Order: sequence, then C-alpha cells, then structure tokens
Amino acid sequence: MKKAVLLFTLLAACLHLAAQVIPYQELSRPEQKPGTDLKIYFETPHDLIVVRDGFISHQSKIYHESTPGGYNAQPVQYSAQTVLEGIPLNGNQLLALKDQIKNTGLLALNGNAFGAPGHQNGEDHIIRVEVDGQKRNLIYRRNASFPNAPGPFNQVSEYLWWLVTEVEQ
Repeated sequence: MKKAVLLFTLLAACLHLAAQVIPYQELSRPEQKPGTDLKIYFETPHDLIVVRDGFISHQSKIYHESTPGGYNAQPVQYSAQTVLEGIPLNGNQLLALKDQIKNTGLLALNGNAFGAPGHQNGEDHIIRVEVDGQKRNLIYRRNASFPNAPGPFNQVSEYLWWLVTEVEQ
C-alpha cells in the first residue's frame, strides 16, 4: 500500500512539473479572414454574381416573353434561379480574386462606361467593386457595332466565372 501511495505521489509530482515546464503560448491570430474586405457585384443580362464578406452567390436569370406566343425584344419580367447561395470562399480564392482585380488594372481604367453609348441597344454588363477603400462602378454595353470591353473588365469577369465554376463543382 505504501508503494502505491508513493507511486501516486510521484506521478502527481511529475505531471505537475511537466505542466510548469511547458508554458502555453497563444499564437497571433489574424483579425479577419483574408479578402473579406472585398465586395464585387457582377451582373449580365442572364446572371448575377456577388462576392461579399468572403462568400459567393450566383443567380441565373430566365426571361419570360411579355406576350404569350409572341416575341418581344424587351421582356418585362424574369425569374431568377439561385445556383449558389452564400458559399464560403477560402483565403487563397479571396486573395487571388483581390490580386486579379488589382493586377489587371480594373481600378485604374479611364472612364466608367464602355462599348455602346446609352442610347444604343446592347446588353449591359456591370461590375461594382470595392477593395482596400477603392470603389469603382463600371458598365460595358455589348453591341457588335462598338468596341469590345476593356481587357481588365474581361479578365476580371472571366476570373469570376472561373471561380463560380470551381465552387459549383
């Protein structure tokens, strides 16, 4: 019995010493997930992609004819099908998107409207972006008779589509 008490006392002393020898150290933590300050709104006539607070959402628009059995170039209503709703992006995806916006020169584009003028027919493609305190609202009206969208506009929109495809899988 004395041996058991002695062994228990020795074990308790070792555990107590071990706890004192290896102090717990708190590692620094980032204040927020990288890239959560990034906000993007990208709308085309058929889709809407939103990146906000580290999450991505995608809606697909389906236009309905205004008159049954007839054709109208300007449909009066559409329904939206949610493809993605609030899917979290990882830090690498958010940082890569942020880099894509900065490195393509999207924020440095001259002007806010591209393609066909407002009085011409065309499909509006809109990018609203907010990153690192900078905001830009850009619109490209697609019409075959007018210039294509600027390179940075195309590159960012293509990257957004790639990101949506990656997340949807």
